[in-house]
Amino acid sequence: MSKKKNRPTSAFGQKLRELRKKRGITMKHLADQLSVSESYISRLETGERHPDKELILQLGPVLYPEGNDAELDALLIAADYTPLKLEQMTGHDGVIHHFQQVLADNPLNFRAFNALIISLIKQAKYEVAEQKIQEGLQRYASSIQLQVLLGALELARGNHEQALHYQHQALKAFEQESEKQTRQLFLQRNDLLLNLAVIYFLKGYSAIDQYLQLPNPENYQQAKDYLLQASQALEQALAIDPEDIYALDEQARVLFNLAYLAESDGQTANYAAVVAAFERVITSDDKNRLNYSELIESSLFLVHAYAKNQDFLAAERHINIIECCLPNYWLVHYIKACLYNRKYSLDTQSTWIDKALRSLERALSISDQANRTRLEAPHDPDLQNIRAHASERFKKLLKLEA
Repeated sequence: MSKKKNRPTSAFGQKLRELRKKRGITMKHLADQLSVSESYISRLETGERHPDKELILQLGPVLYPEGNDAELDALLIAADYTPLKLEQMTGHDGVIHHFQQVLADNPLNFRAFNALIISLIKQAKYEVAEQKIQEGLQRYASSIQLQVLLGALELARGNHEQALHYQHQALKAFEQESEKQTRQLFLQRNDLLLNLAVIYFLKGYSAIDQYLQLPNPENYQQAKDYLLQASQALEQALAIDPEDIYALDEQARVLFNLAYLAESDGQTANYAAVVAAFERVITSDDKNRLNYSELIESSLFLVHAYAKNQDFLAAERHINIIECCLPNYWLVHYIKACLYNRKYSLDTQSTWIDKALRSLERALSISDQANRTRLEAPHDPDLQNIRAHASERFKKLLKLEA
């Protein structure tokens, strides 16, 4: 969509001024970050100048370093440019946008601040998370809040044991406070339990990778223990609020990884429980409070669980619907490869191997920093049939040959 030269830019200027003030950014700081003059920013806000699209794209990381596609699209629309993600039209604003809005209304809402940081860490936005944590250390004064933030800081830096220490201390101190005092902190016990669960889960997820690369009893037990501790914390959180969508989603992921770990060790895996857990997430009235990417991941994990539970009809139906909406998402095609690999276990037609290889090739072809296909495929048990029955083609595809 080309811009209309006779269109006033007051809508963009008003939006820019509103966002800048909400973020506590001065005109001078914004000008310095964009390498323009302060007077130019002033003219943009008053509507005397119309911005180039490239300048608006540069505004995104300055106004929202933690990310906010919805607000960036709002700026583009206000300046009469086509939005990048079409977030405003699809309704998927994402959880980060929600927390940003809550904090704009009340900067002292520590519950929203903590949730924002955990979301950033789960999305591997560690540098941005650290910046927000440092901001929080200046904003909040309670010893409990500070311990939560220090725990999150250690988690962002990959120091899981130290992160657990701070979170356990925060939980212990929280339980000694009166209900009136805890309300003033804008924090609830299940928030702290969810923090603990996230740390244990990340430790367990990392330990699973170690076990798959070096399968021995010690690595297996370590991974299992971390995941069980995550599950225990989530059960306590759900006892407080059974409909907490964040705890429900995290619990489903924990159950999936426990089943996956057991299966990798040759044990019976309870994927029926995993299916039930993910179905509860995606049928929840609160599912859209999840980050959009997390909701899609959960839908794909449900497909994977269907396949592992040998419900191939449900798996194929769901994955094809998701692929219609997200044809260029690497995980869609990776899960399809795992699905066809699984079908080959029960129906040894070479067609399933061929389909699995084509799906894997499609996943590898998609450029995405988060694409783990090349990292996971060489040792993923869910691709074992491909590696065993199409070894040369698999190695060539993954470029594993010497």
